[in-house]
Amino acid sequence: MTKYVAIGDLHFGFDKQLLPGGKWKKTPVHEDAAFRVFLQFAEKFRPDKILMMGDMFDMRPVCRHELDVPKKIEGQRLIEVYEKGFDYFINPILRLNAEVIWVDGNHEAWAYNLANKYPGIDGMIDPVNYLELRRRGIVCHPQGTILRLGKLAFAHGDGLVNGGVKYAAKKAVERYSSSIRIWHFHTYQVFTKETLKNKAYQTGVAVPCLCNRGPSYQTVHLNGWTHGFNYGFIEPNGEFHDYVAVIWRGKLMTAEGEVYRV
Repeated sequence: MTKYVAIGDLHFGFDKQLLPGGKWKKTPVHEDAAFRVFLQFAEKFRPDKILMMGDMFDMRPVCRHELDVPKKIEGQRLIEVYEKGFDYFINPILRLNAEVIWVDGNHEAWAYNLANKYPGIDGMIDPVNYLELRRRGIVCHPQGTILRLGKLAFAHGDGLVNGGVKYAAKKAVERYSSSIRIWHFHTYQVFTKETLKNKAYQTGVAVPCLCNRGPSYQTVHLNGWTHGFNYGFIEPNGEFHDYVAVIWRGKLMTAEGEVYRV
């Protein structure tokens, strides 16, 4: 039996807010309480595998939406974010002594896109190379990778599902014809598809995020974003049993009735 936990959309990084008097204040894009609850759970659950399924860094300094507007990225430093992020979430995850697997999300891909535009910086500004994740024993995959643990698939979801958040879980399971867990949409959705061929069913789940539900750069703060992560068990024959842990206001109650809070 293999135990795993899977997280995504931490969006570690900082947003800027202009204060009265012309001073800038940095505010976290990641949600500290949600991530600390996840760590509490993982330390007790002791997974064999930990999946980091994309957008673990927010990547604001190389954001494709803001690169042409210098004022928006003024004061943002990618190296500073990487080094603080390593201490904040990568090192604690490595200390769990599990096999760690990393998949780039669309936010990490902004660094590769910039390197494609300026080939001289290739390998210098993406998190995998800058933080030497492979040397640290982390198995790294590029954006768009679909992982498999037994009969269960995992993907960041940005390339797998086109369009908005509505019906994301349904679109994923229908497109891939497999039980699949996706991130990217920051919400919690479940869809079940019956298969006549083997009289079974497949489930698509959009897994919640670990980032701030209302970052200041959003013009509309009311949204369906939810905090949480995915965990489960893979049997030797590939069959699986998994759960979505939903974190609400820094508190988690698992399916087993255990409570974690900060």
